[in-house]
Amino acid sequence: MSVKAVLDVCVLISASIHHNARELNVLIKHDHYDRSKSLINYLDKHREKEIGLYTESIKQSAVNCIKDAVSKTIEQIKSKEKTLDEKKLLEIFEIIATSCIIRLDNNFKVLKLERKFKKMEIGELRGQVLGFYYILKSKIEKMDPEIRIKNFLRSKQGKRIRGLRRYIKIQNIRNETPHNYYILKNKFSGNEFKKMLGDVDVLAETIYLHKKYKKKDIKVMLISNDYHFVAIGKKNINKFVPDEIKKRFNIYCLNPEEGLQIIKEENQEVKK
Repeated sequence: MSVKAVLDVCVLISASIHHNARELNVLIKHDHYDRSKSLINYLDKHREKEIGLYTESIKQSAVNCIKDAVSKTIEQIKSKEKTLDEKKLLEIFEIIATSCIIRLDNNFKVLKLERKFKKMEIGELRGQVLGFYYILKSKIEKMDPEIRIKNFLRSKQGKRIRGLRRYIKIQNIRNETPHNYYILKNKFSGNEFKKMLGDVDVLAETIYLHKKYKKKDIKVMLISNDYHFVAIGKKNINKFVPDEIKKRFNIYCLNPEEGLQIIKEENQEVKK
């Protein structure tokens, strides 16, 4: 089975923010530029195979967000480079942004635009994805160790045991908490959760494309840098979200490094 990959908005944006500001002797570069651009460079070398995919909604979101993303990247650099001339940086902001917008446009040219979607089916899938994320939010909240400890203390067992045994039980609950849980909880709370719901269309369209290409024995993955799709941590210690997506929708959600590895492996298999 060969593969295709839908590139999320964040991957396309991070692979576009790279500008050498010679006026200030500083490189404006997104934190995820290297991993995201490496994937796009590989897809470019194999452009004729049309492995990389995007949709109109992904393009629109990327175009709308690119300037804000450039601004945030500059703010991060300013916090590290205390001697930067902020006035000069403000003066050349439009030059930097324009350079990144051109890079974004070039990145889209590497990928195949998927245009044909049945609106009714996309609407149904969007509803399913929306419901899925609210259920996921509830599951994540229930994983909170402080809530679990309160529930334990209210339980018959919690009221019955005292001293060292109670202390050990509480520590065990804390130790059972998934690694990077609080990053995950933050992503599924308040404004972060509301912002995340803006990406529901990306997963819905990926599921639609997966069904479409499955008939041709082609697997469709979603490549992202966002924790509401992919694993948390450099070693992917917390895979709760992508595992849940895989169970519910049979979609692999991977970061650019993982996605690139699978695409390379599939390419070798096809060559054989």
